Amino acid sequence: MILLLTISAVASWILLIMIAIAVLALYRHFGQLYMNKPENKTGQGPEVGSSVLSFGRKSVEGKDLYLPDAQPTVLVFADTDCELCAQIRDELAHYDLSTSLARVLVLCSGRQADVTAWARPLSGRVEVVWDQRASLASRYEVNGTPFAIVVDGEGVVAGKSIINGRAGIDWALKLAEEPQLVLDVAELDKGHSIEEAS
Repeated sequence: MILLLTISAVASWILLIMIAIAVLALYRHFGQLYMNKPENKTGQGPEVGSSVLSFGRKSVEGKDLYLPDAQPTVLVFADTDCELCAQIRDELAHYDLSTSLARVLVLCSGRQADVTAWARPLSGRVEVVWDQRASLASRYEVNGTPFAIVVDGEGVVAGKSIINGRAGIDWALKLAEEPQLVLDVAELDKGHSIEEAS
């Protein structure tokens, strides 16, 4: 009898944990769907045309980074627990940035050790800043990742959007290089680069 009660209690706890994981997964999935609606893409981040808040930080590799610094910049907000952010990281790790006039700064939240490990594939290619306690994300009013804010050389916001995959990176870099363009990330074919989409 006691054995049956113990098994029943353990099974109940296992079922409860599985339900909690399923609810969190659904919450994350529907949160991404919510954030991908056009009205919600523009609802977060600084207003287009506004000046970005300046900052000076060290990258995870110890390099001093400042914004603005007269160079067009794509700020990519990420989180170590975000699967889509890992996909963006992997895209950036293989992306040819050598011809781009813009730089990419990834502002990644999570535990410092996790951010350092997460950033390893980007070493020497893209600068990653540990966003301790998501303070920069909060400062820039970003509440969903992966999210990009495109800043021109004078520190003015040229565009912002949730970015999913290669098309989002293409959009951000294209807009950083030519901020006068009116280009929506949704206009790009989702799995192809700008060159392939043209």
